[in-house]
Amino acid sequence: MKSWKKNKIQSGSICAEPTQSRSPRDQALKDGSLINVSSLAEEAEIRFPVAMTAQVSKTTGCSEYPMDSDVTMDRIWSVVYMLHLALKYTRGPSSTPFPVYIRKGKEIKKFNLKAVISKDLLYTQVITIMLPNEKIPY
Repeated sequence: MKSWKKNKIQSGSICAEPTQSRSPRDQALKDGSLINVSSLAEEAEIRFPVAMTAQVSKTTGCSEYPMDSDVTMDRIWSVVYMLHLALKYTRGPSSTPFPVYIRKGKEIKKFNLKAVISKDLLYTQVITIMLPNEKIPY
């Protein structure tokens, strides 16, 4: 007997239970190795889900303050906006390098980042912001 028929008989429901586990990207978002920044990315007119690695967050200083603080949101916005510009003016590879300038104290520091465009289990495009030497954590 097929499993969905078995579930229908046992539960009285016509819906099959999902057999697919969470995607590796979802798991990385859950365990904190990726940070979801899709809401700010939508404001920057990026239509795909966007996440940054925890290492990018730490390096750029996005994790120095609470996630809902103005400083953190400004720093994340800087990263997302520069990603927007890089994607707007770059057509081609699935890995797009881009610079970000962030004020830390009295200094303005330059960080070289890259955006990797890939597909998740449902074949929707997703963007992961990483340091140049990082690999996708999922």
